[in-house]
Amino acid sequence: MTELKDGVKEQSSGSSRRERSKLLSGLLGHWGKEESKSQGDEQPLAYFPRPFAPRYAGLVVAGVVTAIGVYALLVSLVPGMDKDRADTMKTALLVVGGSGALAALYVSYRKQRTDEHNYVRDQDKLFTERYTAAVAQLGNENAAVRLGGVYALARIADDSKRDRPTCLSVLCAYLRMPYDRFNPDANKRQREREVRTTAQGILAVRLRPDHPPRRFWENADVDLSGAYLIQASFNGITARSFNASSATFSGRTSFEGATFDKDASFEKATFKENVSFEGATFEDIALFREATFKKGASFEGATFNGHVRFDMATFGELYGDAIFDGATFNSLNSFVKTVFKGGASFHATFNIKPGFIENTFNGEHPPKWPDDIDKPWRILWEPALPPLPTPGPDPEPPAGRADPPDPT
Repeated sequence: MTELKDGVKEQSSGSSRRERSKLLSGLLGHWGKEESKSQGDEQPLAYFPRPFAPRYAGLVVAGVVTAIGVYALLVSLVPGMDKDRADTMKTALLVVGGSGALAALYVSYRKQRTDEHNYVRDQDKLFTERYTAAVAQLGNENAAVRLGGVYALARIADDSKRDRPTCLSVLCAYLRMPYDRFNPDANKRQREREVRTTAQGILAVRLRPDHPPRRFWENADVDLSGAYLIQASFNGITARSFNASSATFSGRTSFEGATFDKDASFEKATFKENVSFEGATFEDIALFREATFKKGASFEGATFNGHVRFDMATFGELYGDAIFDGATFNSLNSFVKTVFKGGASFHATFNIKPGFIENTFNGEHPPKWPDDIDKPWRILWEPALPPLPTPGPDPEPPAGRADPPDPT
């Protein structure tokens, strides 16, 4: 039995190392692609100054020639200049001096461009070193080192707006990595949980507009598809796009007051506990197709300005109600073959005709509707869910058997 346990631990450890090695190589490769793209789109063009010695010699020769030319022009064209040749020469030299000032401006401009190029190059080198070190930390076996890598990436994103999308993509990629919730080593499992919840928290905080301006990650494209998220709290975030398709939300989840500027996808996502989208704003398409809400789901006061789809979603699979009171639907909405196993309330504003077709509702808790909307057609009714078991009294000991002695 001991050999079997050791074998399982070794296999789990080896698998974990392979996963982290794949993570490290994958993230470095991802950064290479993103860096090439950003260099083409956002970085200033590289400045490569030409050799200065020939240009300096040319400027000197040009100055001498200009002085002689000006002197000749003054003598031939200005009356009286040929009599006072000393004043004429001074005037010519003043003209040349002005040309020299222009040359000095050129030299200063050249130096500034060179300094700017060197600064950009040094910054790129520093970012590469910091990024590589942070990704290496994320691929480390030690949870404390991985935790440091999460903070390091966040700091890089705070310091460099240009490199922020890359760091955001890496943090999301880490959260999309498989999470071994059944690891026999409870300590490892708890430490990995700590790393993941910290990464979630860092991401959520920096997506809130009330975060310090320099550290608010605006126009963020968040990809958490297939991720396993633990007690996710994304209250008040603003994201350009948010992809949580096929993600699993463990523990109470909240997107209260969130704003999604473009697409928001929760297709085939699973919410294991109560989830709240109260006051959330969906500016564009919102997809909840085939999503599973194990318990309660609240969309009170939410605003849907784009097409929203809840087709084939399941609400209250274990128990819990679906609440849409106070919500506003300003565009097409689709609830085709949506299943409501608990109660459902739709005292909402539908500025477009509701799209309820072939829905299933709880027979003992019929849905609540406003009086001014068309009721769904082809409704299917199913029996109420059985009540949750309540703990009863402790069973009596079998007859003829004494209770165990009290150790005290």
